[in-house]
Amino acid sequence: MTLCSFILGGLILSAYYPFQAIALPKPIFYEPLETQAPIQGGAVLMNPTKLGSGKFGEAALLERRTLNLLKEPNSNEENAWILLNGASANGTLIELPPQGEARQVVDQLSPEKIYCFSVYARATSENSAKIALSWDGAIPDNRQQFSLTQEWKRIWISGKTMEGSATVSLIGINGSIEIERPQFEAGGSVPTSYITGDMRGVSGLIWRPTEREFDQNHGSVSFWIKADWVGETLSTSVMLFRSFHEYMDEWKEMPSVITLNIWALDPEARDWRYAINLRVADKNLKESALSVPLEHLKKDWNHIALTWDFSDQKSGRISLYINGVQVGALNNLVTNGMESAAEVAFGQGVGGYLDGWLDEVRIYADELSSEDIKALSEGKE
Repeated sequence: MTLCSFILGGLILSAYYPFQAIALPKPIFYEPLETQAPIQGGAVLMNPTKLGSGKFGEAALLERRTLNLLKEPNSNEENAWILLNGASANGTLIELPPQGEARQVVDQLSPEKIYCFSVYARATSENSAKIALSWDGAIPDNRQQFSLTQEWKRIWISGKTMEGSATVSLIGINGSIEIERPQFEAGGSVPTSYITGDMRGVSGLIWRPTEREFDQNHGSVSFWIKADWVGETLSTSVMLFRSFHEYMDEWKEMPSVITLNIWALDPEARDWRYAINLRVADKNLKESALSVPLEHLKKDWNHIALTWDFSDQKSGRISLYINGVQVGALNNLVTNGMESAAEVAFGQGVGGYLDGWLDEVRIYADELSSEDIKALSEGKE
């Protein structure tokens, strides 16, 4: 065979076989989240808001523990809606004519905390209408106008509380308007799904492996998230992943723990307050930490992965990948080793919640390569 024919043959093969699939090792944990009943033994999916379209197939929406602080439109309780200038309540709806107004006082708020006021609204008598949402008691006072059509639309404003109470108002600017599902909640500048009555329960995907099933001295995790809070602010942390050997009430006293969470307190900050934060504590509580800017996340599906190997206690390493690219790493770590995991959690832990969609969760017993992570981020598993 001549050199030319060999090269030509290679080009033809490349056209028919554009890439060679990477043979990934079998995960010790895999949860596709196609149903509310996990397929993995020892796993439980806690209080998902709903299942919906995921990165691949279905995904679970896991939201923060929160309480709707507003009374229902048809409530007769104290501090219910005050209806002015022709506004009326019709069952679970509030109806606003032009210049009509509905307002409610919300008490027992935490000063300097982020809250979000949201409603679903639509125009009724005309093809379009305009409404204003107002919040007296925010820092600063907040009032915004929104254009509406005859399709239901969720609108909201957010801010920090000045003191322990606030007055929220719905004001008709022009056209007739229907409003339903008003919500005032703590935690972030974007709303969660509408709830009534009791506080939403704790959400998360939890796995309790059998003894020595997950040796934390080496491993990898891979999962997908999608969240509306990307680019926004939150007053609570977002918990992505946590693995630990023994639970302690004081999180800093927990040995053999790996956590990956997000703080989005201040977009102007250039430290952990607006970053993805990785923390590792070995079996003797020796700690290592890393913060990566949030700019790597996008308002769509994001692939998150961690890979690590602490087998050599004088030269351990752990890497963080976002969408197939390594964005941070800790190398040459001197550790005392890790004990096996007693519990692994995605989307929940230490007061933090994912507040978004979770899909395709995998845990591997060994440290995957960068090529492996790239393949996972491209859906080639």
